[in-house]
Amino acid sequence: MRLPWIARPRQPLSVEDLVARGRYAEAAALFRAELDSRSPTLADRVRLADLLVEADRGAEALPILLGVSDEQARYGFREKALEALRRADAISPGDPATRERFAMLARMPALRPAAKKRRLAGTGARG
Repeated sequence: MRLPWIARPRQPLSVEDLVARGRYAEAAALFRAELDSRSPTLADRVRLADLLVEADRGAEALPILLGVSDEQARYGFREKALEALRRADAISPGDPATRERFAMLARMPALRPAAKKRRLAGTGARG
């Protein structure tokens, strides 16, 4: 009796497969290896941080989330920066770096609705 499925070469598991199986540490390592071959987007960095948190490696995720927050704040996306900071605070409550960034964002002026429209339109014209 021949079992053809035994002789088939196994496909390597993808990040999604590893996450579905609850193997978060392996998924994070594989995803990090994928990111080494290209420049990670903001969403990639947040996903890596999420995988690290799921793998109980929050200490590695903290600087990633703080960097995401800094980048969002630098470009004026206050709410997105706060979201990243809240995630970082959940990992390490009361961390001085996180508190400092919360204070900085509290001093950051919120964009007026008209300024948001101009920014979205990309005109930059003042009215």
